[in-house]
Amino acid sequence: MNGFTIDTSRLTGLGTYLGAFESEILAAAPKAANSTATWLRKTFSEKVATLGPEKKLVQAMTNITRAKKGSPWAFVRPSGQRIYAASFNGTRFVSGENPTRGHIEVQGFQSKTTAIGFVNTKAKSENPRPMRTNKKQSNKLAPALGPSPAMLFAEYLKTESDLEEKIYLKLTTYFENNLTKAMNLR
Repeated sequence: MNGFTIDTSRLTGLGTYLGAFESEILAAAPKAANSTATWLRKTFSEKVATLGPEKKLVQAMTNITRAKKGSPWAFVRPSGQRIYAASFNGTRFVSGENPTRGHIEVQGFQSKTTAIGFVNTKAKSENPRPMRTNKKQSNKLAPALGPSPAMLFAEYLKTESDLEEKIYLKLTTYFENNLTKAMNLR
């Protein structure tokens, strides 16, 4: 399963150090995890938008399992459903052995991915098309499919070397802000 878990178990010591009650810590930690998960999804969507797909589409395809009082972690899980290859900026058509069946390469964060589909390099317009898996399949052609948000998220985690540090910094910032609000209500 591809995703990222935002765990708040390390925040208890910070809350105790700041002089908060346990009930305030238990209320502030899930809020901080949820805010951090939302920030991570937004950051990831903006980064993918530089490759071509719309930011709204990637955000909609990235699910967040929210933290609650009983479960002190949030989970960011991008969808495994692939995005159309034509929506990427770095799409390139490569001729193969058969001139009417060229491969489609889609540029990711670090590497190129071969899309599920083909392109007729001899045709007047090079429209990416999907692979047919069944002879009985209809002649209705849909666009070829590029990488999924889950594949891009895994690549994003590899490219951003200090991402875990940024996430923990955001988590502690949100936690301190929520805890300060709760302590001011005493």
